Amino acid sequence: MRKRINEINACFALGTSRAGRAYDGREADLLFDTFLDNGGCVIDTAHVYADWMPIERSISERCIGDYLQRSGRRDEIFLITKGGHPELSGKGYNGDDLHAPRLSRREMRRDLEGSLAKLRTDHIDLYFYHRDDPSIEAGELIETMETFVREGKILAYGCSNWKTDRILKAQEYAREHGYTGFAANQALYNIGTLARDVQWDDTCVTVNHEMLRMHEEHPEILLMPYSSVANGFFHRLLTEGKEELRKAPYYSLENIQTAEKLRELCTRKQCTLAQAMLGWFTVQNVRCLPLYATHQPERVKEALKTADLHFEQEDFSFAKLKY
Repeated sequence: MRKRINEINACFALGTSRAGRAYDGREADLLFDTFLDNGGCVIDTAHVYADWMPIERSISERCIGDYLQRSGRRDEIFLITKGGHPELSGKGYNGDDLHAPRLSRREMRRDLEGSLAKLRTDHIDLYFYHRDDPSIEAGELIETMETFVREGKILAYGCSNWKTDRILKAQEYAREHGYTGFAANQALYNIGTLARDVQWDDTCVTVNHEMLRMHEEHPEILLMPYSSVANGFFHRLLTEGKEELRKAPYYSLENIQTAEKLRELCTRKQCTLAQAMLGWFTVQNVRCLPLYATHQPERVKEALKTADLHFEQEDFSFAKLKY
């Protein structure tokens, strides 16, 4: 494909944190073929997916690599993966220290080489730092990525869960040295984060006003929100009722009201809830390519049809950013 991420016209990137667990083999073939055959092209994974399960290291990348080998469709895919996440060792998030940095050049090279082997490809289209390490100068981290670019192992790079000031320092260094710098930024953002209570992982970064201003001022950095449909919270709220979700991080009076407004919007626009929540990203003041994960081919088809719908900012007047 050999395209830049900003040249791709897509309504979402397919998230694959459950690849190899919820689907594998023929089921993976069906899911990925459905995605590609219906106009999708961006697939997002990470070297750490899903090391929190004591099954197999980097199982998501292995599953995707198997598909690429069987299908021969690598050239149709804009492939994203990430490295440098703190070790999980298959013990689950509650049993691991998520704060041990792994962003040295040696560790990043090990992750990248591992990703290339698992994915069975000679290059990654867009490679991310999965976390940040503020003890390392931003310029040094840019130089690591530039080394990988010169080697032809990655075509572009981005950051995931970095704070705004660190992204700006990295971009300043890149500009001063004639580099393109970060092509994309992944952070937590969806219609439910406006009134979200707790963060299940305090190494994650949530989009706020400061970050949105940065993206407005630096349009070369694509915003790639993850958890785009709030981990199914609104779907469950509207089908199961609020009593079952009182301990959920998205549970709040504001989000209960948002759910009802989303229900009304779906009726008015004759769209599904997933389409409405993905449509919310199309009316942002910055360009977004949200990550959307599902293991059901029909859900993939449904989500891709978001591109055929036309939403206005007024459709989401009930969801104002409140940071």
